[in-house]
Amino acid sequence: MHWTPCRALHSCLLLRSDFAQHRQSPLSSPRQAPVARPNALGRKSRTRAKNTPRQRSVVVYRRKHSPVPRCSFQKQDASLRVHVGAKCYGLTDGFRSGCGILADRLTCGTSKTAQGKSRLTCSGLIASGTSLHDALRYLGLWGSDRMNEPTFGAVQCLSPAGIHTMRYTQWGDPRNPRVLVCVHGLARVSRDFDRLARALCHQYRVICPDVVGRGQSDWLRDPAHYMIHQYVGDMVTLIARLDVEQVAWLGTSMGGLIGIGLAGLRQSPVSRLVINDVGPRIEFSAVERILGYVGQPVRFATVEQAIEYNRSVAAGFGMRDDTEWREMTLSVLKADGDGFVFHYDPAIRLPWQAVTPQVMAAAESATWRLYDAIGCPTLLLRGENSDLLSPATAAEMSERGPRARVVSIPGVGHAPMFFDPAQIEVVRSFLSEN
Repeated sequence: MHWTPCRALHSCLLLRSDFAQHRQSPLSSPRQAPVARPNALGRKSRTRAKNTPRQRSVVVYRRKHSPVPRCSFQKQDASLRVHVGAKCYGLTDGFRSGCGILADRLTCGTSKTAQGKSRLTCSGLIASGTSLHDALRYLGLWGSDRMNEPTFGAVQCLSPAGIHTMRYTQWGDPRNPRVLVCVHGLARVSRDFDRLARALCHQYRVICPDVVGRGQSDWLRDPAHYMIHQYVGDMVTLIARLDVEQVAWLGTSMGGLIGIGLAGLRQSPVSRLVINDVGPRIEFSAVERILGYVGQPVRFATVEQAIEYNRSVAAGFGMRDDTEWREMTLSVLKADGDGFVFHYDPAIRLPWQAVTPQVMAAAESATWRLYDAIGCPTLLLRGENSDLLSPATAAEMSERGPRARVVSIPGVGHAPMFFDPAQIEVVRSFLSEN
């Protein structure tokens, strides 16, 4: 198997194991200081002081043509070096060094590669206590880039029509047991949560799926299965893939209904629930408005045309400037020949076409039963000008079932998109409560 070192700007750390000794360096004691002695070649070498551990070298590698980083042990004299590339992709999940953090000295310099080329190096002292992964994050040699950039995964799910693949975006440490699942609305995609995920990925492993029929996920063979109960089943499969017992859940519009459906089940894995501008009772006029543009055969010659279209049909999102409108439009566009189309299956609208006020009344009753069964702390966000979630429904949700805490988001309709840091802070504050 071919391995190549991480490219450019390497950094290295020197390992020591005196962290438990009050964070004091053995080099601070004269009797433990290493002694320089000439070797057979006339060069000076350093011998280990008494009672100091022998150290090894570790070099981080990545497999050629693979975005997944790997690491490999390599012994070099008595020092431990960890070489990480300029992008600091990170270490494999299974790697632990048993070392921790001291970092009371951090120096920079140059060294020679095996090919004789100069490279920049950065070295600091670390000691026993935690993993090398945490030491790299502490020193800013890994977390600053890797933690703020997404990785991607996929899971196979089952519908009555067969197997389909649901893909998801992942932010943060893949070993973090604190997981936040963020699910988008009817005609949106996982990248709606990029800003929120970047803000929370140091506390949570943030998972943002493309619900089947949207974004990078497969389209269903039978559009009749684009239903909430199918989506709930897919999410159960996703959570099983994540290998965690509990998750926090944030769902916008359709994602909120999926969250209610999952949190209302017995033995639900949802430990905290954020419902974004939706409830068991949905205003029929809002459904008619949404069906007026979702799944319509629209095509755009330029990105600017798509942005202007989104401004007209999704004004309730409350984007604050042209940059935000461009970002939220590009996330759901895909190139198609010499133009652009929205990145979802137009057939997702089909189950909604049969919706009547009578059908909605029956669905409302079933959703209230699920909502009343929710036992976890619940936050309900409502756009101040929302036409989908009425103030009366929000008030009722605060008085029954989990008695959701209701927060109104000013200047927004359906639905808040978490581009505004103030909206993100509301979610962060709720999730961090004991």
